[in-house]
Amino acid sequence: MKLNRFHLTISVLTLSLIAACSGKDKKFVAKEAKTALTQEVVYTVDGQEMKGFLALPEGDGPFPGVIVVHEWWGLNDYPKDRARKFAENGYAAFALDLYGDGKSFEHPSEAKAFSAKTMANLKNTEKSFMEAIKVFQANEKVDGQKLAVAGYCFGGAVALEMARRNVGNIKMVASYHGDLTPIVTKPVENIRARVLIFNGGADPMVSKQNVDKARQKLRDAKVRFKFINYKDAKHAFTNPEATVKGEKFSLPLAYNKKADEDSWEKTMDALKIVFKPKK
Repeated sequence: MKLNRFHLTISVLTLSLIAACSGKDKKFVAKEAKTALTQEVVYTVDGQEMKGFLALPEGDGPFPGVIVVHEWWGLNDYPKDRARKFAENGYAAFALDLYGDGKSFEHPSEAKAFSAKTMANLKNTEKSFMEAIKVFQANEKVDGQKLAVAGYCFGGAVALEMARRNVGNIKMVASYHGDLTPIVTKPVENIRARVLIFNGGADPMVSKQNVDKARQKLRDAKVRFKFINYKDAKHAFTNPEATVKGEKFSLPLAYNKKADEDSWEKTMDALKIVFKPKK
């Protein structure tokens, strides 16, 4: 694995976090992060140049890490903003590139074609996912043994599939308005990560039948999971640009502030539990 170049930018952001207590009662609390350091990371997978986006909290670390998996639109500003937000809260974050060259698309027909191609060749997708993890783990500020994944829409399906394959010793996977097909159609007994699924109850892209089947399969396999259904939320409810894109392309997309904020809060709570120090 070769890192070809880095481009460093600094965006000053504010955050108020409280330090953890010590001793036997010590619990994990993300370290204070007043500044998010961000940089593009260029790496290669089978000769294809990939352009990921790294966001780090201020300080020495090492910090628990979160892999951010983009929507079908590709590695545009949204997954980068999510990576920054994780860094603001004390987590190292890496928005990986699954399309190559940091591609992103404006039209759904192009996005659909690339996302379908990615899901059709899951062997290559797994390899690309693992290479991104290796790049992320190589950073001295990242605790490579404490990793989670946050996937959005198409990225949610990828995250669930990587969990199903038990890739990278991931501790937690969070899927936001993601496709549930991977866990509906395939065995889930190998899932070792804690699973969070945030679903839009008004999302026609995810049927109630698939919701019920996914929950039952996870229960039967004794997977540690939490399924949160937001009754009035449509597809892409965490993305502030979703409503505009939905109207532009006549798609059932809409931002839902309440669902976005609640899913974020629940994610932060879950990460603290997953990454708390062992006694």
